[in-house]
Amino acid sequence: MEGWQAWDVACKLITQSHERFPLETALQLSASLGYEPQAMAELLPEIAMGTLLAIKDMGDNNGSN
Repeated sequence: MEGWQAWDVACKLITQSHERFPLETALQLSASLGYEPQAMAELLPEIAMGTLLAIKDMGDNNGSN
């Protein structure tokens, strides 16, 4: 269930992820939604890292065209 909740938060905030994932906002939103804080503290930073790597990869691929 916690994985789904972390993904729910990520999907709600993905439009704000131009340069980086808004981790602080994600943690605040998950708390407001009543999601398990310890699970969110573990899962959301991983989503943030994945988002950062994806944005970097997109930039690298766009530069090689």
